[in-house]
Amino acid sequence: MNNHVQYTLHDNIAIIRIDDGKRNALSPAVLRELYQALDQAESDRAAIILTGRESVFCAGFDLKVMKRGGIEALGMLRHRLVPAAFQRAVTLSQYFDPESALQAGFFDELVDPAELMLRAEARMNNAMLLDQRAHTVSKRRIRKALVRKLRSSVPLDLLDAALIGLRGRRRQ
Repeated sequence: MNNHVQYTLHDNIAIIRIDDGKRNALSPAVLRELYQALDQAESDRAAIILTGRESVFCAGFDLKVMKRGGIEALGMLRHRLVPAAFQRAVTLSQYFDPESALQAGFFDELVDPAELMLRAEARMNNAMLLDQRAHTVSKRRIRKALVRKLRSSVPLDLLDAALIGLRGRRRQ
């Protein structure tokens, strides 16, 4: 891993923490490191808690990348959000406070920051009681098309970012 994503493993639970030192925007570099951490957790056969640093989880996709258009990772938003929230988030860049983000589907539960890791670990321990083979098969079947699209989009996003960077340097 580099310096945007930290990976720790304890008792078969991988904690993946995003921390870019700012608002944790999902830039191509952060996404690349996040995929590396997810691959490591899969290799470790670990359950995953995905979190940010204290006071911020993630600001969403890097606006510099989003302004170019064409980012395929919008599929992740389309998969998670209710349709009206997806439209407002993408076309209007609407800000969602924590309560409205919960209702929109950005995340599953809202927890006080002081209780976050304890709650996440409790939920993870409950999840580890599931039949892991059946759980894995079900999740992969449900998310197959989304995962394929996300994995194929990362190299394209990195290429777009590199091309934008080169154009920006030429203008200086």
